[in-house]
Amino acid sequence: MLNGKRRKMIQRTIKLHTGVEKTLNSTKIITKTEWQKAAEKLYGSDVKRWRFKCPICGHTASVQEIMSAGAKDPNCAYMECIGRYQKDIGCNFAAYGFLGIPYGGYVIEDKNGIGMEIFEFADEVKTN
Repeated sequence: MLNGKRRKMIQRTIKLHTGVEKTLNSTKIITKTEWQKAAEKLYGSDVKRWRFKCPICGHTASVQEIMSAGAKDPNCAYMECIGRYQKDIGCNFAAYGFLGIPYGGYVIEDKNGIGMEIFEFADEVKTN
């Protein structure tokens, strides 16, 4: 339940932007609009404050933190562990790798039905 609406949980296969097909719980497939609304509800409209959690090591980082650590693009915050830039963390996971996200995360579905795997928010979305 990402955006306050209860969805029926079913298995669904979606084609990812990498060309791979993945079957997952349909509640993990969201639109970009739903995702943005959930982020704004959690963190406000300042994108630099949005926080994401690495599904492998659990480290969290805001868009601002990952940019300050050396990321070239703010989109890295929801696809790359901050450990890719802070070597002392010991994790360099990226959602866009060959295997994608093995567990956790969301898939943002575009208008053509193609999905892109992203990290979950660092904080739980509160529902009404």
